Amino acid sequence: MKYTKLTILLLTLIIFTGCTLGKSNQPVVIENPENTNAESMQNEEQEMAIDNQISETEMIKSLADNTDALIADLVDVSGGSSTGMAYILRLNGVEKRLQHSVTATLPELTNGNMYEGWLVKQKPELMFISTGVLEKNAEGIFTVEFSSTDLYEGYDFVVITEETIIDEKPEKHIIEGLVK
Repeated sequence: MKYTKLTILLLTLIIFTGCTLGKSNQPVVIENPENTNAESMQNEEQEMAIDNQISETEMIKSLADNTDALIADLVDVSGGSSTGMAYILRLNGVEKRLQHSVTATLPELTNGNMYEGWLVKQKPELMFISTGVLEKNAEGIFTVEFSSTDLYEGYDFVVITEETIIDEKPEKHIIEGLVK
């Protein structure tokens, strides 16, 4: 399955902001207008909805315009037919932030094994960090999101491994790819 850069960016936005399709930000109707506590809560909810809309708009613009957004097709290196997409965005402004996500089609695991994501720096020496255990969503797609205030410059190779133990050592490589 091919994904466009914009599709991946928008999917990532939805995942990071916790939005769900069909969710409405309609204001709450208060039946008793004399209840000032309820009015205060309504005002706070409306302000939060407006703030969320502004944040989402800014995030979409940042994702669409940011030249530091990197995407990779993850290919199977285990002899199977697994596939995936990875995305890295480094925001290097006043608030430095790395945002990374992976979506992958992977086989079911047995014996309590799990899939784990890794960001890898290949040069000048091999270094890697775990981005977490992948979770299977309702559509059967495995995903992981990772966010950090460390930009992890040079960590541009993404690996998904099958793990028997979640520790600091990558085990069997399943899919991988270079973000560019």
